[in-house]
Amino acid sequence: MRLSGLIAIVFLLLSSPVRASSLSYQGTHILTYRTMYELSEAYYQKTGIKVQVRGGGCADGISSVLHGRALMGGLCCPLPEEFLKKKGLVAYRVASDIKVAVVNPENPINSITLDELRAVHRGKIKSWSYFGWIKKPIALIFRKHCLDMKEPLRGLLGIDSRLSVLSKKTIIVRTDKSLIDYVSSFKTALGVTSKVFTEGRAVKVLRINGIEPTAENVIKGLYPLYTPLYVIVKKENLSRVSDFIRFMQSKEGREIINRHLSEVRR
Repeated sequence: MRLSGLIAIVFLLLSSPVRASSLSYQGTHILTYRTMYELSEAYYQKTGIKVQVRGGGCADGISSVLHGRALMGGLCCPLPEEFLKKKGLVAYRVASDIKVAVVNPENPINSITLDELRAVHRGKIKSWSYFGWIKKPIALIFRKHCLDMKEPLRGLLGIDSRLSVLSKKTIIVRTDKSLIDYVSSFKTALGVTSKVFTEGRAVKVLRINGIEPTAENVIKGLYPLYTPLYVIVKKENLSRVSDFIRFMQSKEGREIINRHLSEVRR
């Protein structure tokens, strides 16, 4: 190959950030599962820039950003402003997680109020007979996580971080998968999880206050059981990820988010 031709190829490679650039994300599985993969693929098709996506939890999202393993970290729990400031982080609220009450498919109940759901979790409603069904105890399944953070779902259900008011007979699990497995296996079970994880699973999703758990109803302010999702970035890396954040907030990005989660209410 002639020298001039080689120089031309090198110049093209160096002047083509579309193929040479890449971004990275790690964090909460709620945002990772389906949504971030679909956003990543759409962004790649649009710009040629790949976003490497890895799952985990809030702790993974924080650690990966602070230690330089990822440019963006996903969180389902908000970080205190003083922590963000101290660590040089910026937090973007990028979506809402649609939380749903789920029961076994054999359960004839189709709707529950938010107050009733709180009462079940606090042990004030203990039997399915309260809802006009069988006289058997409600087998409450609860996912325990992020106890050292201000986890929004606990706040919505009136539960403190020590779980001191949680019904004493609650079955505690560590993952949403375990919660859904329990509910799909036991006729009298009930739990709260993210709607995205119920897709294709053998559970019945209940209406809350008679309202269907859809992105449209969250956006309209009709459905009450949803929690925020965040992406955190080091200030020094803002210029590298700002275009992808804008894409997430664009019409195309919001349409992708609304497939499994909900865009942020404006």
